[in-house]
Amino acid sequence: MLLTLEASEALGTVSYFLTSIKKLFVLVMWVLRNSTLIE
Repeated sequence: MLLTLEASEALGTVSYFLTSIKKLFVLVMWVLRNSTLIE
């Protein structure tokens, strides 16, 4: 039971981490695209 709880918690952390990276990546791509349009 304890092991399952730890595993699900770790999975949630990984999922949150991946979502944050995806948002950051989208933001970076958006900024790069806008900066090239300005130049």
